[in-house]
Amino acid sequence: MEGLRCSALPLVCERIVEVQYRDWLVGPSPKKDGTVNKRKAPQDDESEPNEDTKGDLNCQDPVPFGDVPYIAHPHPEQAGHTAFLVKLRKILK
Repeated sequence: MEGLRCSALPLVCERIVEVQYRDWLVGPSPKKDGTVNKRKAPQDDESEPNEDTKGDLNCQDPVPFGDVPYIAHPHPEQAGHTAFLVKLRKILK
């Protein structure tokens, strides 16, 4: 910012944002007994949709490969990175 201030460029700093980057681990969630949740077979519902669910956007088809509840954790080895994004605006002199 000091170099920008000393230069003759018609720029002013509008905003500075810090961005952090970390790796995450995503895997099947554990059960209370310590075992891992397994993939559930998709349900084969051959029944016709009723009048209540025909036009419903929230009514989804079964997942083709089954359901597994997942959970995300930050990676135990914190090899994160930080960057600063500086937004400059051109001004009239």
